[in-house]
Amino acid sequence: MENRRLSKFYRTKYFLTTVIVCLALASIFFIAAEIKKFKDVDFQIHKIEKLPNLKTYELTNTMPGDLPIRLGGLQKDESAYFSASFTFKGGFKKNPQNLFQTAPLNSGIRLELIGNILGVIYSDNQEISGYSSLILEKNLISNEEHHIKIEALTHEFLRISVDDHIKTIKSPYLVFSTSEFLIGGGFSPDRTYSGEIKDITFKSVNYHSWVGSVLRFLPGDFGSLLSAITKIGLLLSVIFYLIFRKLEARIINFPKISVGDNKQICVLVLFQLLLIYFLPPYKYILVHYVYLYLAGILLVRLIIPAQINLNGFAWLFAPLVGLMLNTIIGAYSIAFELPISLLAILPLLPFMTLLALRALSKDRFFNQRIFPSAENVLTSLKALTFLTPIILLCLWPGLDGLNSTTPIRIGPDAALYGFMNQYLLDGGTWGAAVLRLPEFYGMRVGDITKYTNLTMDWPFAYYYRWGLASFQLSGSLINGIDHAYKFGFASLMLPYLLLGGIVFYWLKEVFKLSTTLSVIGFVGFIFNINLLNLWFEGFYGNTFSLCMYGLLYLLIDSLLIRGGLIRKDKIRNSIFFGFIFSAILASYGEGLLFVFPVLLAFHGALNLILRRSIDMSLYGQLLVGLLIAVVMMLPCQFLLDWFFTSLKQVSEEGGNGYPQPYWAFLSEILGLSNIYQNINALNGGVSMNYSTKQFFLTISSTIVLLAVVVLNFVRNKAYCTLGLSAYLLTVIFLGYIYRSNPLNNYAYMKMYAFMLPILFVYFWSSIVNLTESSVSFIRGHSNIIALSLAATMVLNGIAYIATYESTSKKVNIEFTLDHQPLST
Repeated sequence: MENRRLSKFYRTKYFLTTVIVCLALASIFFIAAEIKKFKDVDFQIHKIEKLPNLKTYELTNTMPGDLPIRLGGLQKDESAYFSASFTFKGGFKKNPQNLFQTAPLNSGIRLELIGNILGVIYSDNQEISGYSSLILEKNLISNEEHHIKIEALTHEFLRISVDDHIKTIKSPYLVFSTSEFLIGGGFSPDRTYSGEIKDITFKSVNYHSWVGSVLRFLPGDFGSLLSAITKIGLLLSVIFYLIFRKLEARIINFPKISVGDNKQICVLVLFQLLLIYFLPPYKYILVHYVYLYLAGILLVRLIIPAQINLNGFAWLFAPLVGLMLNTIIGAYSIAFELPISLLAILPLLPFMTLLALRALSKDRFFNQRIFPSAENVLTSLKALTFLTPIILLCLWPGLDGLNSTTPIRIGPDAALYGFMNQYLLDGGTWGAAVLRLPEFYGMRVGDITKYTNLTMDWPFAYYYRWGLASFQLSGSLINGIDHAYKFGFASLMLPYLLLGGIVFYWLKEVFKLSTTLSVIGFVGFIFNINLLNLWFEGFYGNTFSLCMYGLLYLLIDSLLIRGGLIRKDKIRNSIFFGFIFSAILASYGEGLLFVFPVLLAFHGALNLILRRSIDMSLYGQLLVGLLIAVVMMLPCQFLLDWFFTSLKQVSEEGGNGYPQPYWAFLSEILGLSNIYQNINALNGGVSMNYSTKQFFLTISSTIVLLAVVVLNFVRNKAYCTLGLSAYLLTVIFLGYIYRSNPLNNYAYMKMYAFMLPILFVYFWSSIVNLTESSVSFIRGHSNIIALSLAATMVLNGIAYIATYESTSKKVNIEFTLDHQPLST
């Protein structure tokens, strides 16, 4: 009894300690995030130019004799900001002339013109002379107009653009006097500019920031200091970990690593480190995966259903649970307007609590292995090496190093998601965005986009996919990415791979296929052109949520095959279903509203026909899970708004976006032929007609594939009801949508995209079952047939990626500077 009390005491103590430590870390992270934003030049200028006391002077033309133009000065040099832009022409002389100055002599900043050479002299406290100089342009043309823009903030930056050639100087030693702003003149009358100056805009203000004040009292660069503290902390953690490993061998079993394993691990780690160094988007994915794995590793053992084989598959289900946890926490964070920087720490609280609790606990639960063993580490590295070319191929359109931004080709969705995320990253809130709602009262949902000219100004109040925003924001924060567009496209690689992992698990554990056939199926599925098109063309919410729908389908199928669950397992399933439904509602609930209920209805009807019974227990667990999800999501305040908005979207607009080139049949849905091969930025969203040859090949291949699948259904009708339901639903939906709107197949495409994991898994198992049949010429050749099919899918996928890369363009991250925040 005394030991139990002591154990409880230590658990409470360490739990409170962990919470306090996490709150302290969150505070540090919040401050660091604010400092990071403050250090960004564009962010600072954007924030300053919203100040109500900003003084502005504008003049279109000047007359001879008007120069210099005197603009006064600022009272305080320590907090001075100014921005001056103008166009000048002619007047070149051998003697120095001043185009602009902030103060006489070298105590300020001045632009000096000597002949056709333009330079800048600026105050610099780091130099012995007290100033520095820089040549901006050497070959100005006298009879041409040249445009200049100069901006500066004390202690922070000096940025000058000459005809769009930009020079930026960032230095804490930049302290300049602002006693006398002059345009077209200097401290001496003989330095007055003799040419023409026009289109003058000048802004000035004394700008105070608590972040800047804190920085000035800290030694050196605080960003480097924080980075050093983090590295030291990680080093100490590793040392503690090694000591803890020796002292607590009874609690955590660490198998020994052989010399051979060491060599392989070193080679594989070196290979990955080189990729991480040269390809930042690749690094972003790996770092985000580790983050999600740690976020989900504790909960996955608490709530994962009993029918899921977690042993050996924690690499798949832990990040999946972490992703859904991140999604739900993000929805709450946005709804309650918490600092968005907390998303980097809040999902890790369960893991941190576990680390604190297990230090002294001897309970069996805490004795379960959380971290992978040495053998698993080596296996994981080998798997990562196998996945590396797949990742690089899929990321090819956005794999251009540090300046990687989101590629777009047809629709604006990808850029819209990035703009919304950047709005949050810059400190915007949902509450502030709601203030814009009166602008849209009485408008049809579809007209809102037309009203804003298909730009990224769509009000955040109508943007309910907060789970996707949370996922992308957490990845941006933990990777230290300064702009959401740099991670938007690459971020989808992770849920995309997790969906492929679900397909692999489904084939291997549920259908009991060999590892080889399951891996081949995984590769074919990853390069399915319909899924690539969904991702690449900006359907980010749909692509992100598919891994959750895939997990939902997998659980239903495994329940049907296993059956006979005890009451405790059913309660656990209901809770897990509620967890999945909550994440789906926060991410992309349209499938849950329009597709999933119809699939379940078909499924129930087929069970009644083929099995003469309906598993009401399954439907009960799903219903309880949905009720849990609704209760969980109601505090987020968006659920009812999303529901009615989605219904209006369908009733008013027909749920239509831009059409796909062709009405896809089974061979095209499965990726064995490419309906997007002729699509580019100019003909996207244009319906095309099959040629006679195309139509014949498409119909004949679809008939063959359907025959294989139907044969498998007939042979295994006892447990193929989910797959049969998905195929029937796809066929019926094709007929219904074509009859109701033959000119637009968008809704049909979205529907079969939701069904694709089921369609593919049952197709692949049908192919394998066929090769094990009595037909002599294919018996025993499952690997060859599977490789041939997968190779066709991969080639089609790579062809699509290559075409997309050649016809897409990158989002300019400066775009948001031309759009005011939604809170204004």
